[in-house]
Amino acid sequence: NQILAISQTDQTYYQEKFPEIPVHFIPCFHANNSLNISIESEKFILYHGNLQISENEKAAIYLIKNVFCKNDHKCVLAGMNPTEKLKSIASEYKNVEIVSNPTHEVMDDLLQKAHLQILITFQNTGIKIKLLNALFSGKHLIVNQFMIHGTGLDALCHIADKADEQIQ
Repeated sequence: NQILAISQTDQTYYQEKFPEIPVHFIPCFHANNSLNISIESEKFILYHGNLQISENEKAAIYLIKNVFCKNDHKCVLAGMNPTEKLKSIASEYKNVEIVSNPTHEVMDDLLQKAHLQILITFQNTGIKIKLLNALFSGKHLIVNQFMIHGTGLDALCHIADKADEQIQ
């Protein structure tokens, strides 16, 4: 009878595809009720996600080879089940560390202590919970256009689509 879309992009798509069905935008549900940003900071860059998912692994490898390797800062990749391929690529760089299968407490600590988080994706598949978690717990957040497309969260992020912009 109705379609409930979790992004404005999805809402537009379904309104065009099914004009006879009412489509409503309902922001996605998440566990954050208030900001949880620590004043404590460590000088590291954080990328996080389920690292066994090919899209996240692709983003992590891109960041290692195009962004993390071109700076001296500690760079942390945190997430579930990193592949052997990802571990092997990360091991080539002394400033890149993988935190495999962090507990909820460890992940919260990383989110709060990272001076900078970078979240990129190569497809605009709607809002991502990790984006909301980063905004509620982190300090500075660099994203690409695909990560925030249709979310309305553009003003809360530093947007950088190319490696040289992300390094800057």
